[in-house]
Amino acid sequence: EFLKEEYVIDYHSILHWVNKLNPMQEGDSRSDPLYEYFEYNIPVWVASSGLPQPQTQQFYPDAPVSEPIRISEPKTVPIGFTITYPQSMQIIAADKRMKVELSITGPKNDIDRIYYYLNGTYLGSGGQSESSMSFTPNSVRNIEAVNTLKVILQTDDGRRIQREVEFRVQ
Repeated sequence: EFLKEEYVIDYHSILHWVNKLNPMQEGDSRSDPLYEYFEYNIPVWVASSGLPQPQTQQFYPDAPVSEPIRISEPKTVPIGFTITYPQSMQIIAADKRMKVELSITGPKNDIDRIYYYLNGTYLGSGGQSESSMSFTPNSVRNIEAVNTLKVILQTDDGRRIQREVEFRVQ
């Protein structure tokens, strides 16, 4: 025998293991006439959400083994982000509404909240689908010529990732 190790990223496998009419029982919903409609929309949703595409990874060693097969845990894609607007030391009009924009890498569904601060003053927060926010610089009480925008992304497991950028106001 040879060891074959696989893991699959599969966003809808629950339909393959439970009875949809009674989720407390084992079953297989693939025979349901609506299954094809669910199946079609899953890859569309995955592609639009920024999640990693479903894939299988395999490992075949050269030597036979006598130990039981061990299935590895899927490797998680680390989440990260950058502040794309404003850029470092960019000049922003004090009386014009500006939109803070982020570029998020990794699975957005791991995001719990995103917090925004300007010079230490809390501006607001949003969930996983809110990777931008708008405000008018001169409406913030401690606006200065050079300002620090701090964004903290908190994941659903409690990790916090922080980025800062300085920009100018005229």
